[in-house]
Amino acid sequence: MQHREVFPQAGGERFAYIPALNDEPAHIQALSALVMRHMQGWPELETGFDPARREVAAEEARRRALAMRAER
Repeated sequence: MQHREVFPQAGGERFAYIPALNDEPAHIQALSALVMRHMQGWPELETGFDPARREVAAEEARRRALAMRAER
């Protein structure tokens, strides 16, 4: 909307506003649900996670991922 006045000056013939898809609460809720589903098992989501253990937790997660792939 901020360039509505500039559009005709630049040669535009018909200005039509299309709302952004991410401008609805339902969109944010859907993104949140998607992120939370894919973050299951991440140590940062555990209650009482200590950020100082981030490297140790990352290594543990890497080992679990490798083990899961090896089991397939």
